Order: sequence, then structure tokens, then C-alpha cells
Amino acid sequence: MLASAKETLGAENVVELPEASMGSEDFAWFAEKVPAAHLRIGSKIEGLDTAIHRANYDCNDLAIPVGVRVVTRAALDLSSSA
Repeated sequence: MLASAKETLGAENVVELPEASMGSEDFAWFAEKVPAAHLRIGSKIEGLDTAIHRANYDCNDLAIPVGVRVVTRAALDLSSSA
């Protein structure tokens, strides 16, 4: 996923977290059964003090196509290496 993100967005636009996040995502249950990756696409909207998992969260729709491009690239990369 990391390599696909760097290829799609440019390495300068990808931030690898220095350590795993201890977030409380239910996604981890899926990852126990099948190989998985969790992608954060950075949906902050400048000037708004919102964060995910809060009542005032406001999704930045501009982030959605970015996530789609990265996940599509990762799927294509994985399928060509299989």
C-alpha cells in the first residue's frame, strides 16, 4: 500500500507513520482473517476543527478520489505480482 501510494501521489505527498496507531478501528477484526492494510487519506478541512469519530465530523469529499486512486493502484500492483 505504501509503495502504491508513493507511486500514485509522489513520495513527497505520502507520510508513513513512525509507529503503528492504537486507534480503535473495527477493521482490525478483518485483518485477523485476511491480509489487510489501513490507509489514512488525510481528509482535514482547513479552518474546521473536526476529527473522525466525532459528532461534528465533516468529510472532505476531495479526499475520496485520492483514496480511490491509491487503492486502485495497490490492487493493480498486487494482481500483477500474483
